[in-house]
Amino acid sequence: MNFDASLQHIRTVLLALPPSGEGGFEDLLATAVAAATGLQIRLARSGSQFGRDGSSPAGLFAVAVEAKRYDGNLRLEGLAGKATLASYALGKDTDLWLLGTTAELGDDVVRKLPEIVQSEGISVVFLDWAPRPLPALAVLLASRAEATRDWFAHHAPSTGDKTW
Repeated sequence: MNFDASLQHIRTVLLALPPSGEGGFEDLLATAVAAATGLQIRLARSGSQFGRDGSSPAGLFAVAVEAKRYDGNLRLEGLAGKATLASYALGKDTDLWLLGTTAELGDDVVRKLPEIVQSEGISVVFLDWAPRPLPALAVLLASRAEATRDWFAHHAPSTGDKTW
């Protein structure tokens, strides 16, 4: 399998995951972010999540994670609401808002979302599926390969062995 086909296969596996909950895309993203940062990331309960699907406890450095398992385009209008809620509700208790998605974000999203949350001192990192140079989400998962493999072994063993 060539490199582009391998990336497409990984994205297909991610799109087949449930979008939320334990064993879902949110859980995988929280696991990878926790492995990369060393922070404990807890998933938010269903209901009003205030612009985040998971977050670390408030402290010297706190992270909020928003996961979007999408095949199509994510529009600025929809994401702006999430970012606004996150900056309002999380405010000074959060340093970094991570947006992880299986879709490629457009230039308008990448330019405007940081402006929405910066008034509260929150920075934004995009972990999307932009192919140039490599999808940042794929890089995160590959950079934490052990945590990614362990997650798949526990939650989706039939796909994990072939992919990671």
